[in-house]
Amino acid sequence: MIVNVREGKLEGTTNKSVLTGKEYYSFLGIRYAKPPIGDLRFQPPVPIEKWNGILDAKNEGSPCIQYTNENIDIIGSEDCLFLNIHTPEAILLLLPSKIKIPKPVMVFIHGGAFVNGSGGSKTLGPDYLIIHDVVYVTLNYRLHSLGFLNLGISECSGNCGLKDQLLALKWIKENINQFGGDRNNITIFGESAGAISVHLHMLSPLSKGIFSKTIAQSGTALVSFSLNENPTETAFKLGRELDFVGNDPKEFVEFLKNQSAENLLKAAEKTQRLYCKELIGTASPLIFAPSIEVIKNDAFLPDHPKNLLKTAEPLPFLVGLNDKEGRLIYSVQSLQEDFSIVIKQNIPCHYSKIKELSDKVQKFYFGDKPICSETDDEISNLYTDLYFLNLYESFQYITKSNFPVYIYEFSFYGKFNVFSQRFMKNATTGASHADELPYLFYSNKFCKNISEIKEPEKTVINNICSMWTNFAKTGNPTDGMKDVEWKPSTFDNPRYLQINKDLTLKEGKIFEKRFSFLKNIYEFATEYPPK
Repeated sequence: MIVNVREGKLEGTTNKSVLTGKEYYSFLGIRYAKPPIGDLRFQPPVPIEKWNGILDAKNEGSPCIQYTNENIDIIGSEDCLFLNIHTPEAILLLLPSKIKIPKPVMVFIHGGAFVNGSGGSKTLGPDYLIIHDVVYVTLNYRLHSLGFLNLGISECSGNCGLKDQLLALKWIKENINQFGGDRNNITIFGESAGAISVHLHMLSPLSKGIFSKTIAQSGTALVSFSLNENPTETAFKLGRELDFVGNDPKEFVEFLKNQSAENLLKAAEKTQRLYCKELIGTASPLIFAPSIEVIKNDAFLPDHPKNLLKTAEPLPFLVGLNDKEGRLIYSVQSLQEDFSIVIKQNIPCHYSKIKELSDKVQKFYFGDKPICSETDDEISNLYTDLYFLNLYESFQYITKSNFPVYIYEFSFYGKFNVFSQRFMKNATTGASHADELPYLFYSNKFCKNISEIKEPEKTVINNICSMWTNFAKTGNPTDGMKDVEWKPSTFDNPRYLQINKDLTLKEGKIFEKRFSFLKNIYEFATEYPPK
C-alpha cells in the first residue's frame, strides 16, 4: 500500500474494523519533523527532509519518553515526532484509485496532562471512527520539560509541544489529499490536555487557516491546569533537582542539553510532585504546561488566552465535559485530614477567610454528611467543580461567537468506564475524566474481545462516533440522525446535550447551581480586606 507524499513514498498496510469488517489503510510512524535531539532540544520542530526510496510506514513510532505504570517504568524516546493516518481510501501508486469526493479529516491530539500519552492505536484505535467514512489522524508531541520548558530566551522560548502539533497539522494539510482527505475540511479534536491544545490552536495566530472545526473534550484554554503563568521560576525548580547552581538561563539551557532524556524525565517527575505539595491558590497544578512566550517573533502563545479570546477568529465548536470529572482527582483522605487545605490549594483567599470559606463549601457540597467513602459522589462533584469551573466560564466566552457552539455532558456509565472503575470502584453511575474515550476509540487494552461490545455500550459507541463525525462532515452533529436534534447553545439561550444511553437536549447550563455557588465563593474569597 504505497502513497506518494511531499517528501517521498510511504508503504502502509491494510486492516479491517473490528466492528464491521470494513477495510481501511493505515500509514504509521510517519516522521513529520527531524528528531528534536542535540542542538534541537528545546527548539521549535524542524520539518523533515525528503528521503529516497520507500519508507516503511507499517509500525508506529516511539511515543515521547514518559513514565507509565504508576511512575515506575519509563517508555518512549526523545525521538518521537511521528503521526499515524488511517483512511478508508488512498491514492495508491500500485493500485491507483480515483477519489471523487475527498473525505473529512479528523486529527486527534492526545491528553495526559502534558506529561504522558501518545497517538498510539492501543488506546486510540481507529476502528469505530473509520466506518463513518472519515480520515483519522493521530500524532505524538514532546512532553514534560522537553515540550514545555520556557526560560524566556530564544534557546528555550517555550511551547515546543504545541509547536510540534502545529507542524504536524501543516504536514497533514499539505499531504492529506494523497490519503483521500479533504485538506479544506480538517477538524482537530482532543481530550484533557489535548482539548486545551485544541482551544489554544483556535487562539494562536500561528494556527490560523489550517483547520475548520474543533472539538474539545474536558478542557479549554481557561481551565485551571491549562497555563503555567510562572514558567521561568518553575523551570529553575527543575534545575535544583539536577543540582544546577546559578540563575543564568543560557547557562541553564546548556546544562540541560547535556543531561540525558531519562534524567530530565526523572527530575521533572520529582519536581512536579514537590510543586504540588507547596501549591497554594489557583496556580496551575501542572509545572510543565503551555505558557505565554516572551520572545514574540513566531510565538505560538503571545498573550494570555483570555486576551486572545477577544480577538481570535471563531470556528464551529463542539465542547463539553463528563459529569464526574473529579473522580480522576478523587481523594477522601486529604479531605478528611484538613478540608481547609484542599480549599486553599484551589481557591485563592486571605488567610483570615479560610475557615469561613471552607465551612461554606463543605456545607454546600456535603450538608450534614460526613466526608467518607459513602459520600463519593459529593467528593467527585467538589473536585469536578474546583478543577473545571473555568471550563464553564469558557462556555460564556465561546457562546458569544457567531459560529455554532454545541455543548455536551457525557454521563453514561457502562462496561468501558475504565477510569471510574479504577478510581472509584463502587461507582455505578456517571463518567470520570476520560471515561468517554473507550466509546470513541477502539482499545484492545480495554476491550479484549469484540464479543464484549453489547448493548447499551454499542449504542453509545454508535451515537458518539456518529455525532463527532457528522460534525466533522457538515458542522451539524446530529445531521441525519433520528429522534434527536442537537441545537447550538448561545449566550442568551444556553443548552446542552446529555449523552447517556439516550440523547437528551436540555435547556440551561450544566451544573448551573454549583456554577453559581462557586462563582460567588471566588468573589467572596478575593475580597480584600475581608468583611
